[in-house]
Amino acid sequence: MRLFHPTFKWIIRKISGRMPPPLDLETFRPDAVNSILIVSSTAIGDALMSTPAIRSVRTSYPEANIVLLARHRYRELFENNRHVDKIVSYHGGYKKFLQTVRLLRKEAFDLAVILHGNTPQAVPLAYLTGARHLVTLPVEREFAYLISNRNGDHSSRLPQHTIRQRLGIAQLAGGAGTSVDMELEVTGEARRQVDAWLHGAVDIPDPLLVGFQAGASKPYKQWPVKSFAELGKRILASHPRARIFAIGSPKEKALCAEVVRAIGSDRAVSVAGRFPLTQVAALIGRLELLVTNDTGAMHIAIALKTKTVSLFCPTSSRVSGAIQDPVLHRAIEKDLPCRPCIGKKCTTPFCMEQITVEEVFRAFREFEC
Repeated sequence: MRLFHPTFKWIIRKISGRMPPPLDLETFRPDAVNSILIVSSTAIGDALMSTPAIRSVRTSYPEANIVLLARHRYRELFENNRHVDKIVSYHGGYKKFLQTVRLLRKEAFDLAVILHGNTPQAVPLAYLTGARHLVTLPVEREFAYLISNRNGDHSSRLPQHTIRQRLGIAQLAGGAGTSVDMELEVTGEARRQVDAWLHGAVDIPDPLLVGFQAGASKPYKQWPVKSFAELGKRILASHPRARIFAIGSPKEKALCAEVVRAIGSDRAVSVAGRFPLTQVAALIGRLELLVTNDTGAMHIAIALKTKTVSLFCPTSSRVSGAIQDPVLHRAIEKDLPCRPCIGKKCTTPFCMEQITVEEVFRAFREFEC
């Protein structure tokens, strides 16, 4: 697909020469906005960190038609978001690109707000919907000529938490809300399904349910299996009521099985790939605490107000960690000279190995579990 990129740039340049150019923000009139496209089409965590900005836009446009472009495999997490009228699936890269554009053009958007999207497709896709005003984080280079805030304030590029950064984008679009709380509505049916499974899987009343999220989007973000295993042994030894669930996607089945095998107790079970995403969220909502790498499960737990001990090193909690409900969350991270990781070339999680089992267990105990 990289070979297609120069051709894609040329095509978009030609098309934009025949379409009306995007209007500058100076011409933006919130009272003329009736239909809004919001783009948040990447991973679970990024999508959840966009929910405060989505709420901010809805607060300012209570009567507008708001359409969310979301990653197709994660859209079910947002089916019950009360701030969105419709969800359109994004299939990644150039997949179904023209089909998606044609579908979105039917909405007659006045405004497009790109909170987080795949490059290089996100900006051209939003522009081709026909929205006359298009705002996003002003880091766009190749397609800067297609955004309305290309000449605006670039202070939002400075290091800050992702949620605050996206609230800043929403404010460019007239968004008035400033709350940083993420939103995730788990359906009653998903909760009932998980509760029924827990009733059969847990053999004691009033158990202490602990989750381990050992996977992450990249290996360099993962705390080692041996560390999760040692932590699991210590938790089970000190808490007779404890039951540990190794949580993960279908692709993480082998990893979660390895963690459970290393713990060596029937009180630790892998649930990787067992549930659809909405039920994974329901299970996380039933946990007492989740020990997690910086990944989507962490953000689900934060949104659902489940306690977390989150582990950072190549990434930073100041950028993607919890900023709501501080009493519910502990972040453990190591400041190494190479941090934050930009090259992402480490094949082993050297920096994550600097986080000790002792300090994670201590954080666990601080919650008086």
